[in-house]
Order: sequence, then C-alpha cells, then structure tokens
Amino acid sequence: MADPIAYEAPTINKAWTAFIPHVPTILLIWVATIAISAVGVFVYFLFSLLGLAVAGGPEVDTAASIGLVLGQVGQLPFSILSSLVGVLLVAVPALHYSTGETIAPRQAFKTLLERPKRYFLAGLLFALTSAIGLLLCVLPGIAVALVAPVYVNKIFNGDATVIEA
Repeated sequence: MADPIAYEAPTINKAWTAFIPHVPTILLIWVATIAISAVGVFVYFLFSLLGLAVAGGPEVDTAASIGLVLGQVGQLPFSILSSLVGVLLVAVPALHYSTGETIAPRQAFKTLLERPKRYFLAGLLFALTSAIGLLLCVLPGIAVALVAPVYVNKIFNGDATVIEA
C-alpha cells in the first residue's frame, strides 16, 4: 500500500521525515557508486599505462592509441554498472512512496537485481532521448532530464514496457 504522504500536499518537513530513515540506504548506494567508478578509473589507467609502456613513452603511436581505446572500452562496464546502481538514488524514494515501507539497502539492491535488463534498457532509452534532445535544442533535452524521477518511478513501480512508461 502506498505511503499516505504520497497523497498529501508536499512540505519540506514531510519530505525530510521520509528521507531520514533512508539515509543509510542512500549513503550505501552513493559509496557503492563511487567504488564502482573508482575501479573503472583504475582499469582505464591500467590499460592506458600499458599502452604507453608498450609504445615506449608518451609519444602518440599505434600502441599508445590502442591502450587508450582499450582503457575506454575496459571502463565501459563499470560506467554502466555505476549508472545502474546510481539510479537507486531516485528509485529508493519512488519505492518508499509506492509501498510505504522504509527501503533497506538489501531490498534496494534486490529490486535492482530482479529486472536488470529492464532497468538497463530504460536507462539506455532515457540517455538516448536526453542526448537527442540536447543535440537538437538544449530545452528539449533539459525537459526530458527533468522527467527522470517520474520515468524511474514508472519503470520501478510499474509493468508497462520501457517505451510506454
């Protein structure tokens, strides 16, 4: 059952009261996102330095370029995983308002792991839509970005397809 606060007029006190029990969950998600990103940066630097070492110095040649490209490719899975975990920062409040329960870290990650393909596809669609909106004109991209919490709520709490949500 939805939290009664979801149907009341919003106030800062009500939002703060709903936020305080979720501080440990939000902090753990934040730390997990930073840790995943740090591992990705380490992988990037490792591949880049290996490419430079094979090239024999800081001069740009094929080996150095391949090292930099491999560094970017090696960092990609960590960027995707960091984004998936980071979306929980928006999903935890959405889950709280829909269930009325305090969302524990275990419950948040369990929810993420139940349908990771759905969340990945939703994130990909949202990123593409935002990027196209920003490329065509800045205002549509900003408008799409501002709808992110509503979209995350529909994706995490609904069963509509990624495109319909």
